[in-house]
Amino acid sequence: MPDITSRRGLASAFGFVIAAATSLAIFIDRINQGDFAAALFGDVLTTIVALAVSVCVARARLRPNAIIWAGAGAIVAIVLVHAAIARAKPVAWLDEAPVQLVNDVTAAITTIGLVLLAGSRRVALGRFVAVTAPVASYALTHAHWHLDRAPGGFAATVQQCVVAQFVSVALALLLFRAVRQQWSLR
Repeated sequence: MPDITSRRGLASAFGFVIAAATSLAIFIDRINQGDFAAALFGDVLTTIVALAVSVCVARARLRPNAIIWAGAGAIVAIVLVHAAIARAKPVAWLDEAPVQLVNDVTAAITTIGLVLLAGSRRVALGRFVAVTAPVASYALTHAHWHLDRAPGGFAATVQQCVVAQFVSVALALLLFRAVRQQWSLR
């Protein structure tokens, strides 16, 4: 069994990886103006990363309180991704402002919560609500978090793509959890 320091390091690393994937998916959505194919690619990327991380989390037996260390790793990834975007400025209309961080924080923290929830022994309703509430609140306040003004507009907003990522990851982890439990019964 890993000691507490390695568990913290693992939780930080998994938070970093999740946030890097979700932030990259959001960036792809933004520069492609919410194109369906780009959004689908972002959903698939995030889901594959979340599934891979969930296997590592289950093997390490991380507890739900690992979200604190995972959150620290996520913050580092989000800041690095946004600093790189601001420095590179890949398209002229891309607007990097602190409000944009809400998209990434919501996507990362709720995906981290889903991964930890999927790895827990039992899924309590309270924990599921705690993971779902931030993305629901975010969806209800979506107009506050969209700053980019693409010349052709957006086919789907970044906020719709973040909610789609959440749903994609939630369904994949639910299915993975059910399959994993079936395998362990044999």
